Amino acid sequence: MFEKILLSVDGSDHALRAAKFAGELARQMKSERLRIVVSFEPIPPYLGEPNMQSAINARLEEAQGILHAAEQAVGSIPGEIHTELIEGSAAEAILDVARTRESDVIVMGARAAWVALPRRCWEASAKRWWRMRPAPC
Repeated sequence: MFEKILLSVDGSDHALRAAKFAGELARQMKSERLRIVVSFEPIPPYLGEPNMQSAINARLEEAQGILHAAEQAVGSIPGEIHTELIEGSAAEAILDVARTRESDVIVMGARAAWVALPRRCWEASAKRWWRMRPAPC
């Protein structure tokens, strides 16, 4: 049913619970692919050098740590795990990756729990949903 799972994480406790859920979902569904995505806000170009490179390095290091923690929370799954770091708005990045990678479901942390959105839900009302319920990831 869910062959391609997209997991969006931001390092929060809710996101790590979502990662555990995504791992369990992948094991139960025998999914072929689980993609973990971390998005981060663009770095302002006015920083200039050497501040710009320092900011880039700090963001990448933080994002790599988040990816590592999410991979640990997911655990072993029957399929492949892929990771992506994306600069930009979380909502836009998640939807772009989901469409590009043809994900069947999006799993992410939310304020009080985790959310799993099947393709039919996020394709039909993605823009409206993101305006109404901004995700903390």
